[in-house]
Amino acid sequence: MRKFLLAISLLGLAVFLSSGCTGQAPSTGQPITLLKPEVTVPNTCPITPVFTGASGGSPDLDSLPWMKAEPASSGIVAYLFFVLPGFATTHTYGPLHTGGGYPDGRSTKILWYTVNPRASHDLQIAGKKLTADHATFQQTFPMATSPGGDYPDPGCWQLQVQSGTDSGAVTVWVV
Repeated sequence: MRKFLLAISLLGLAVFLSSGCTGQAPSTGQPITLLKPEVTVPNTCPITPVFTGASGGSPDLDSLPWMKAEPASSGIVAYLFFVLPGFATTHTYGPLHTGGGYPDGRSTKILWYTVNPRASHDLQIAGKKLTADHATFQQTFPMATSPGGDYPDPGCWQLQVQSGTDSGAVTVWVV
């Protein structure tokens, strides 16, 4: 009897573990599509996946491409306003650009959204270049404002995003 209970317990544990978190996009019943970068990103830059569809953040913004900061429990979602509308048919997106803008005049706007009640009215972003010279930058934004002009240079950047006690990270390729 003891062996039977052990086998049932192990089977139950296996089912529980296989149905747990996978680090993927949230399951909302709506289609979610993984977008690919339009440029070749070096294997040494582990970019955060960009999706389209229901984000689990703000339903009003689900028509925009988005990425989720890790860990997912941070509740921080980045809505990528800079991605051209063609992403819906090409399933691709262009990378961020330096200087806060693109040659065609578009800005590199990202709306950071948090669903956690522990978030504060400020958002801190600390960037660390993962390639070459390991440059850094740091910015603090009050709620619902635009950036002030301190942007990263080209390369692979990890952004640590914090609001209140919520903290997460995303990795992006900048050209």
